[in-house]
Amino acid sequence: MSKILASPPEEFEPIWAGMKKADWRKFRNYAIGDLLDIFEYDLTRYSGRLLRARVTWIQANNPRLNLPEGYCILSLEIIARKIVDSAMLIELAGAGFKDGVSF
Repeated sequence: MSKILASPPEEFEPIWAGMKKADWRKFRNYAIGDLLDIFEYDLTRYSGRLLRARVTWIQANNPRLNLPEGYCILSLEIIARKIVDSAMLIELAGAGFKDGVSF
């Protein structure tokens, strides 16, 4: 089972393009090897762009990084990119993403 995350366009685009290999997130019991389904969401709509990434490293509780309490930096390996009908994403979100996203 993968974890479902949303990202605003300005953070999603560099990951989608392969330029950004890490992301900082509120820590939600991530583990190396976790699969993340990340979709682009701009607070008004889903774009339909979705990617799957594997967590390859986690950095948390490092005072040199000045991360806010409860946040971490995740190193990501992009596995797949997909464009889906945004109506499907809205339906999945309404169901709480219980069944995940099929890649």
